[in-house]
Amino acid sequence: MRSGQRSLDHAYAENGNPRALLAMRDFTARALPQVEALLTRFIESRAGSLEVPDPAMAAFLVCHAVQACVHGAVLEKPDWLRQDRFVDETTALVVGYLRSR
Repeated sequence: MRSGQRSLDHAYAENGNPRALLAMRDFTARALPQVEALLTRFIESRAGSLEVPDPAMAAFLVCHAVQACVHGAVLEKPDWLRQDRFVDETTALVVGYLRSR
């Protein structure tokens, strides 16, 4: 799934092709529920180290926060998609949220 999303992000960032945005929307609609379910199970499996009161809600929030960051970068800062720093900052956002309790 990750390589498919990267390809779509790259396609839009490179040429602004609106079809890439439609493909990204369709890909997200198919992939997001799967990612959310996997993340929920991951959070549940780390109950001892992550004190998250509602793993399903946390997974939903994390998935949609990351989705918003990626889509924002695609539309407004496409050059950031090529930077490791963007991944690092997005990771810090997620880890900070999950460990903040």
